[in-house]
Amino acid sequence: MLLAILACIIMALGITLTIHSNLTVMPYEGFIGAQAFRLRKDFGKLKVKVDLIFTISSIVISLILLHNMNSVGLGTIIASFLTGIVVSFFDMILTTRLNVYLGLEHSTV
Repeated sequence: MLLAILACIIMALGITLTIHSNLTVMPYEGFIGAQAFRLRKDFGKLKVKVDLIFTISSIVISLILLHNMNSVGLGTIIASFLTGIVVSFFDMILTTRLNVYLGLEHSTV
């Protein structure tokens, strides 16, 4: 359980850095980023919603076709909730620090 949480935190840091660097992103994050830009929503919050939709869809399809839930485990459910929340957290920290560094905001420290 602790390893799954740690993996989600590290993955969220990588997603945040990739999004902010304007490098080529993975198609899934690119889709969410494009939707977040188009809908003017927070990337992390939208990621949680999309992850939950896909996780629930996977559970339903698995139950219909396989009559059990072998395809979705506890790690998938943890990742659905946690990754987007941590991306929002890292995004807030990175944006704030970058704006202070560039002189767009004043430091509150």
